[in-house]
Amino acid sequence: MLIDKVKITQKYQRSVRIDTDLGRSDSLDGYICNKSAQNVFENFYTQIINSEQRAFTLTGPYGSGKSSLALTLLSTLLDNKEIREKAYSRLDTKTLSLFEKAFHINKGWNVLPITGKRTDIVQEINNVISKKKHQSTGSELIERLKTLSNSPEFDGLILVIDEMGKFLEHSAQEGKDIHFYQDLAEAASRSNGKLIVIGILHQAFRQYSSKLGNEIQNDWAKVQGRFSDIPLISSSDETVELLSKAITISDELINNINADAVRVVAAEVRKRRPSISAQLGESLKECWPLHPTMAIILGPASRRHFGQNERSVFGFLTSSEPYAFHDFLKSTEVDGHKSYTPEEYWDFLRSNLEPAILSSPDGHRWAQAVEAVERAEASADRLKISLMKNIAVLDFFRNTTGLPASNEILQSIYSNNTKISLEDSLNELKKSKVIVYRKHIESWSVFEGSDFDIDEEIKNELSNISSLDYGLLSKAAEIRPTVAKKHYYQTGSLRWMDISICSLDEFKRCLKNSPPVTSDKFGEFYIIFPDNGMTNEQLKIEIKKNKKNIPYSIIPGVPIQTAKIIENGYELMALYSILDNNHEIVGDSVARREVLARITVIKNIIEESLREALRLSEWLVDNSWIKIDNYSSVATKLADAIFYNTPCLKSELVNRNSLSPNAVKARKDLLYKMLYAESQENLGLTGWPAERGLHETLLVIPRIHRLIGDKFGMTIPPSSNDVAILSPLFKFTDNLFSAEHKLISVSDIFSLWEKPPFGVKKGVHPVLFLSYILANKDTMALYKDKYFISKLTDSEVDELLQDSSRFHVKKVIVGDDKNSMLSGINNILIRLGFKSTGKEPLDIARTLVGMVYALPEWSKRTSTLSEDTKKMRDLLLRASDPHKLLFVDLPFTFSSENEDDFLNKIEFPIKELVDSYTNMLENIRKKMLKALDASESNYNDLKMRAKVVSGISGDFRFDAFSTRLKDLDEHNESIESILSLAANKPPRLWSDNDIDVALIEIATWAKKFKKMEILSSIKNRKPTREAFAFIFDGHDNGTIQAEYDIKTSDINIVENISQKILGELNNSDLNKNMLLAVLAKVSLTIVNSKDD
Repeated sequence: MLIDKVKITQKYQRSVRIDTDLGRSDSLDGYICNKSAQNVFENFYTQIINSEQRAFTLTGPYGSGKSSLALTLLSTLLDNKEIREKAYSRLDTKTLSLFEKAFHINKGWNVLPITGKRTDIVQEINNVISKKKHQSTGSELIERLKTLSNSPEFDGLILVIDEMGKFLEHSAQEGKDIHFYQDLAEAASRSNGKLIVIGILHQAFRQYSSKLGNEIQNDWAKVQGRFSDIPLISSSDETVELLSKAITISDELINNINADAVRVVAAEVRKRRPSISAQLGESLKECWPLHPTMAIILGPASRRHFGQNERSVFGFLTSSEPYAFHDFLKSTEVDGHKSYTPEEYWDFLRSNLEPAILSSPDGHRWAQAVEAVERAEASADRLKISLMKNIAVLDFFRNTTGLPASNEILQSIYSNNTKISLEDSLNELKKSKVIVYRKHIESWSVFEGSDFDIDEEIKNELSNISSLDYGLLSKAAEIRPTVAKKHYYQTGSLRWMDISICSLDEFKRCLKNSPPVTSDKFGEFYIIFPDNGMTNEQLKIEIKKNKKNIPYSIIPGVPIQTAKIIENGYELMALYSILDNNHEIVGDSVARREVLARITVIKNIIEESLREALRLSEWLVDNSWIKIDNYSSVATKLADAIFYNTPCLKSELVNRNSLSPNAVKARKDLLYKMLYAESQENLGLTGWPAERGLHETLLVIPRIHRLIGDKFGMTIPPSSNDVAILSPLFKFTDNLFSAEHKLISVSDIFSLWEKPPFGVKKGVHPVLFLSYILANKDTMALYKDKYFISKLTDSEVDELLQDSSRFHVKKVIVGDDKNSMLSGINNILIRLGFKSTGKEPLDIARTLVGMVYALPEWSKRTSTLSEDTKKMRDLLLRASDPHKLLFVDLPFTFSSENEDDFLNKIEFPIKELVDSYTNMLENIRKKMLKALDASESNYNDLKMRAKVVSGISGDFRFDAFSTRLKDLDEHNESIESILSLAANKPPRLWSDNDIDVALIEIATWAKKFKKMEILSSIKNRKPTREAFAFIFDGHDNGTIQAEYDIKTSDINIVENISQKILGELNNSDLNKNMLLAVLAKVSLTIVNSKDD
């Protein structure tokens, strides 16, 4: 591939370094001020003479002599007269004359040279000034530069930044704010000529942001507008010579160069521009494999509005973009004579630069060329398509290159094609009205397929527009709001003032319906345009007539030189009307492209004009018309006055109204930790997760979460040590509860916090609110849906974050006369095993309500309790107000003669309620053990019996019963498990009826259990019971039969008694039948008289 045989020299070795060579006489030796350099000098001096512009960028490619030129320019201003004189000798007469008008040298200028590094420009300049490390902000540095510029020792200060692109690259890579450059340029322009800033670049300022997002690129482009760019423009032959030095080919490819093409192209250029260098042909030859036409085109193309500047010539050579020269080298075989032609360049422009071209002044011509190429592409003829692209590029740049799309030039591109085949294809394209031949310039041109006259259409639309749409003008200008920067730095709250454009009548209407001050946008600058025929002075008088109606947060302004802005505004309205309503452009893609491109251009012009108007406007501040140099400073002063009690919470993550998903999660995690780990240092957080940072900035630094005694807790910071200025906010919140028992909506609290003078952002509302509640937990009662919350959990936090209007707060205050009763209730709770939480009414109410809500569901429903206990339970479950519960509801329900009597009356219901569930389970346990002939003191015996019975009945539920008996012990869970099986329901669903049903089922299982013990031998298990049967056939009572079984553990007892009875019977003289009859009668009597 060609990439292996062609090398691009990306830059040339620098021979001049401004910071070290400045002030050395020999550094000026040999410098020749050529025509391109003279143009730079003259441009610079003319702007110094005729304008206030004092910030410049000098742009040119590597090796173009920028540094040498800058060195000479700076040397003419030094305080060393000998060096100044030597520098003057390098200028021609005209340039020297302009210099003398621009600068009146008295003491000489202080020149501060800075060389670019990939670091922060503010600190680098600072270090050079101070000669030592010194941290400062951009605004502080600018103030230092102003001071230096006004030093009596010099005529002024020139700050020259060589290789400024490195600083810009650092800003791009690190995402730094580049508005320092804007502030620096503005400071220079307002320095009365005392401060000049010159930046030396290899490419356009905004090109350094090419890898960033569109929005940031736009910001960079806006900052670039503050600098006047002076390009070091080389002539065509100078550019070709630079290209020839940048491209190197291996010796084996020299024979591939098309000498005829070089000769034809050089001749065509020389014919139209006789002053061109005689060495052009040789230089073109050395540019191969760039086709000679492309070597001529690249220079002028790079200087077009869409191509930035000449640095892009060399950027293009090494660019990895599709269809660029590097891409061509990678994809082209060494064999053959193929070179990079305008056809490949068309594809490059179309793929990479079309939007920029369409929005440039060349937009209409480009739109026509695109239409023509697309029509040629429809033919599917490769030669026609190729020809069309070559002609389109040659024709597009013809005015700046002097290179026509003539038959000879085209033949030089298609050296392998016959002249006849080219002529045939050209004629076919001509017949298709895609191209046209212009005899007077001997060149093929793109056929102008669209007869849409945009200027005429704009004129027609303007006649139908009666008034300017200021809303459209504001939108087109894209003026950024003015941020109160210092206020933001000091408080952590980002606030801004909008800048709006309007007429006087619209301004008056705005005053009647002015938007409320919010915690974000707190005010507005109104640029008021005068009505037709109204002077600025008349407008000022009209505005002042309304001064009583102008709120503090609104600042009206009067711009200067609005005529051009208004004119462009009307044109923009006309263009949008054409786009929306003109049916001609629906089927005319060329016209549509052109309209859209013109809209872009006009919007850019309006934006730039309004920015300038803003700089020169006069504003009504404190009833005086003034110019504003620093809008942010005015905004800060206003923000400080409106939000004079705003807390200082420096958390960029949540101190805002709209949070990112990550911030929402971190805040929620912090709130959970505040709930459950309040007593721990750092809320138990380890490492540095996002919520730890929030804890530090919102709770630790403001001294909300700190050590109180021997443990950590939430507290309201004292006003004497209120670093975050939270006291005014919390005192204001306290005053909301001045009326006793007043219920306040949390959403109302948040709304009041958000308004002046606090302006608290929505993102921190929940954190500050929970801090307030926890710090005042003894007196603040929280309600959800008007019901008292005994214990705040993460579930309530989630609901609070979703909808704060569901929550209310009340302050509970109790008199001294009630303290004794509260102490008594607290003692009852302690006796019942509840941890003491204090004697405050809220603590006691929370414990009581929390106790009843923590009861098993059966206890909340059962009717087996005493009447007083049921009253107590229902009262606590319905409690919606802790104060009313303790001091109204309980005393009324349990009426008593005195306090002791009252405490006695409530103690038993509370105890019965607390013990109800355990008592019920114990009752079930005792009845079951009795039915099983088991002892509560010997669970092991029952477990052994259950092991024998388990799994032999074939009844799954009974088998489950016997299995659970094996795990029976003194704990509630084991009897709960058996009861759940018997009731066929989990404990939370039990009712009184379920308990009754379960008891019957357990009795049935117990009876079956004993039978299964007898039958256990069937399963080859040792029986744990013995069975007996009794049958008696009497004349009077019929047949009576009974079955009995006993535990094996009772066999010995039976054996002893039976032996005693046999002993007695054997001592009698009765025969065997008589003995059996006696035993039968005795057995019958026992059967009839005693139930087992």
